[in-house]
Amino acid sequence: MLAAVFAGAGPAAAAAPVGCHPRPVIAAQVVSSSAADRLRQAAGTTRGARPDELRLRDGRVLMQAAAGEPGAIFTSEAFRRQLRALEEEARARGVAPSESFHVLRGLIDDGDRFAAEVPRLLGRLVKRLDDEGLGAPSPEAIDRLAARWREAGCRVDAQLYRELTAWAGERAIALGKGQWATRAGDGLVEPVIEIGAGKSSRQIAPWQWVGALLDGSATAITPLVDDAIAPPKHAPTHAEPAPADGGVPDGGESDASPGADIPARS
Repeated sequence: MLAAVFAGAGPAAAAAPVGCHPRPVIAAQVVSSSAADRLRQAAGTTRGARPDELRLRDGRVLMQAAAGEPGAIFTSEAFRRQLRALEEEARARGVAPSESFHVLRGLIDDGDRFAAEVPRLLGRLVKRLDDEGLGAPSPEAIDRLAARWREAGCRVDAQLYRELTAWAGERAIALGKGQWATRAGDGLVEPVIEIGAGKSSRQIAPWQWVGALLDGSATAITPLVDDAIAPPKHAPTHAEPAPADGGVPDGGESDASPGADIPARS
């Protein structure tokens, strides 16, 4: 799994939690994937020095990871500030600016030894939650802690990331009867939870849930854990038999119905 450093463009209005280092507030106009694609293809748009940098005809800069993705538009001055912020975050993760890298780089570089660190990390998380007035570790406390970090615009913090990954992994073990394991990633070892045994065993990555909570793509840990440990859904082994009269099943559509012209999704 790859990720690229991208500094936050939203305001950091909330009070910073303990250990938070807020990202600089950099004004940017977020645009949809379709709007970004139109600007990407517009006359006068040229490519910049970075793979995700597109120079617009009016002097502004569009940052778009790839065609078909949403983008953000910066003034030339805001873009210079954005580049400085990106360089700072890249240094913190131990990579070169604009380099693609594993999402765990600089956060969990010791995946082969991570399981042994879990008890210590859980102890630190207990203290962190107490310092924040959030009580004992629970799904609700974890959700509120992650929300505070998002709202304050905090930089990704390795210690917090590790603590939350340890807690999420232990919760998955308790609910799914699993155990810590490892797997090879893109240039590093990923700590994972292995559920089941033999041919039915599978691996889930608790650090992915932590990333989702901290970047705002999820706001609650419980659904993420529940979905991950739920038994996989198997496709039916036998197709439904066709009606004897050659028609369609009750409630279905014939080939002449409007639904028959809908193309398959790629």
